[in-house]
Amino acid sequence: MTMFSEELEHEGSRIIFLVSDFSKSKDKWEKVSYENCGELHVFYNCALFETEEILYRHILCILWRNHITHIPKSYIL
Repeated sequence: MTMFSEELEHEGSRIIFLVSDFSKSKDKWEKVSYENCGELHVFYNCALFETEEILYRHILCILWRNHITHIPKSYIL
């Protein structure tokens, strides 16, 4: 996976990352919110999973970064 991420904000169990590849300027990187408070929640600002049920590569990058080596059942349809 050629995605890169950078922690933008950390508040309690919620972390917001900027995610993209280096071909885009940093102001065009996408925001992904990661929260692990008993149950894992990852949100991508395009909302493709919530609307189209597509687990996008930006979310997969954040799962990998946080050592989540399997896709949680809540993301498997």
